Parts: sequence; structure tokens; C-alpha cells
Amino acid sequence: MEGRISGNDYYCSLFDSIKEVKNLTLNNFTLKLENGSYTNLYAGCFQSKVDTIIIRNCHINNLSVNTDGDVATSYTLFGNFVGQATIATIDNCTFSGFVNESVPISSSTICYGGIIGRIDKFNGFSNQNKVRHESITNCTITYFEPITVDGTSSTYVGGTIGRNVQNGAHQTYLALSNCSVSMNHNVKNNTVFAGGIAGSTAQYSIITLDTISISGTINATHNGTKFLAGLIGRYYYNNNTSINYNSSCSYNSLSIYENNNPIPNVVAYN
Repeated sequence: MEGRISGNDYYCSLFDSIKEVKNLTLNNFTLKLENGSYTNLYAGCFQSKVDTIIIRNCHINNLSVNTDGDVATSYTLFGNFVGQATIATIDNCTFSGFVNESVPISSSTICYGGIIGRIDKFNGFSNQNKVRHESITNCTITYFEPITVDGTSSTYVGGTIGRNVQNGAHQTYLALSNCSVSMNHNVKNNTVFAGGIAGSTAQYSIITLDTISISGTINATHNGTKFLAGLIGRYYYNNNTSINYNSSCSYNSLSIYENNNPIPNVVAYN
């Protein structure tokens, strides 16, 4: 699947403006990126960039990302299903197998998620009062071979969501249930954010986890700051923020390494 250029941005996905995808399986699917230098690159199998998206009963088996030359960006928003969304409902979906050894993009900041690369804020000041509701249910994300995600400034990697951006001073409700993630990620950059659920979540986020299983490996190499955890790599805390999870949530089977040395696995770092 080839992408398109709009201004200084690049978009690559199967669909361009559709808001709902149901009952679709992609086998041995390829996202092809055109060489060039871009401000933002948005890439995902079903949507590159969208305000609202619903994806139900969709499956990706063996994803490849190819380029016809060097691809350089300031920001890369890349998710296996959706590059960037503001409101997302994902249900009964599976991902298995990333063919590449690495994400073949040279980027200052990269947000990569097993489902969504980045959850963005509402655009425009008049929309800042809107509350975001994100739902991911009955999903399985599996990486068989190691994948390297490498930027030059900041890297956000999550088993389901790369990064959740703060939506002004208004709540984001993020609910995940009955999901399984098996990671196999090498994460590199000056500053790295990586977690079994999300690399980073914003202030004013109410996170609810029910029956979640995280396993596999995160190996982070950095020469700056790191936020590495079993569930949320960086958890920006304030009085309007919380993480709620029950005894059916497991992340102890995720092994975390910092510069090849094992480190303790915790729920989240603030």
C-alpha cells in the first residue's frame, strides 16, 4: 500500500477517510513509504490519521514496511492499525508478526504502538472542552521476532498505544479489557518511553485495565532519560489522573532491560 503527500506531511494507510472498519483480515500486508523528508509521517494499516475511528473484528498477519529510499521525518506517528486518532474504539482485533527487523524511518520523535501510534488532542481551542473516550477490548498483539524502534530525540513505544497526548485540562478515559500483548522490542533514543500498554500517558487520564496480560521483552538503549514499565512507561500524574487495574492484570512476564541490564518491572513511572 503506497501513501500520499500533503504539504510537508506523508500519509500511508489502506483507507483515507473512512471512520469504521469491520470484518477485514490483512495477510502479508505491506506499507510502502516514498523516500523524502517530511515534517510528520502518519502510518497505519487501516488509517494514517483520523479524528474518530471504530475497528471491529479486524486482523493483521505479517506486516512489512518498505521504502524506496531514505525516509526522514521530524515526527513519526505509526501504529499497526492506526497512526494517529483522537477517539478510538478497537474491538476483537489481532496483530501477529512484524516482518522488518526495524521501523525503517529516520525520525527525531517516533510514537509506535501495537494498535495506535499516538492518541492526539482535539484540534482547535473551541474543542478543548470535549472529553476523550478510548476503548480497546478483546485484542491480541504478538511480536514473534525482535523489532527495533529508533529515533534521534524521543521514542515512545507501547504494546497498544505509543503515546497519549494531553487534551488541555480535560479528561481522557482510556479503558482496556481482555487484551494480551507479547512484546519483543529494542527501543533506542536519547529519551525512551516504553511500556506494555503505553509508552506515555498524559495528565487528566483515567486509565482502567481489566484482564490484561503483558509478556515478552523490552530492551532499551539510551544515553539520556528512560521511562520503562510493565504497563505505562511514563505516567504523568496529577489529582485528575488514575490507573485502576484488578488482579486479573499481569505484567510480571515482561522482562525489561536498560542498556542490556535487567531492571525491576513496575506498573508505571511518574
